[in-house]
Order: sequence, then C-alpha cells, then structure tokens
Amino acid sequence: MILLLIACALTLLIETPFLFFCGYKGREKLLLIVCVNLATNLTMNLCFLFFVPYGVPSVAIAEILVIAVEFFVYSAAWGRSLRLFLRTFAANALSFLLGLLLMPPIARLLGIR
Repeated sequence: MILLLIACALTLLIETPFLFFCGYKGREKLLLIVCVNLATNLTMNLCFLFFVPYGVPSVAIAEILVIAVEFFVYSAAWGRSLRLFLRTFAANALSFLLGLLLMPPIARLLGIR
C-alpha cells in the first residue's frame, strides 16, 4: 500500500510541474491538475491492486484510459486542442517512464519488495 502512495506522490511531483512549465499556471489550474492526477492515479493503482492482473497489456490500456480521462477533464475546463492533448500525453509518458526508473530504488531504500 505504501508503494501506491509513493506512485501517486511521484505522479504529482512530475506531472504538476511539467504542466506548470507548459503554461498551465494559477491556483485553479494547478488544483485541477492535482485533483485529476490524484483521482486517475489512485483509481488505476487500486484497480491493479485489487482487480486487474498487472502486465504489459493491462498497463498500456490503463495508461491510455488515464490519458483519455485527464484530457477530457482538462478539455472541459480549458478547451479542447491538439496542444493540450500532446501536453497531457507527454506529462503521463514522463511520469510513467520516471516512475519505472525511480520506483525500484525507492522501494529498495525503504526496504519494500
């Protein structure tokens, strides 16, 4: 369960600044980014924890669904655009790849297998 919280924290620490530096600034925008990422990350990881076998196909489908949900919410708030989609995709790709790199050493550091 602690890894689930670490994964969520990493997502917030990666995607929020990324989107901030892409121009999504201001309290309301950052709050939306944090809330959407909390919801999508926790939902996805809880599904893997309790319902869905973890593997390449299920992770790929889950990440596609996360990108779609985040883009839908952001589009409703800020207007749909290709630029917004590409930034949403890039934020998720960045957090996924950095998560793959950072989670094993973090787990070892905490003594979690």
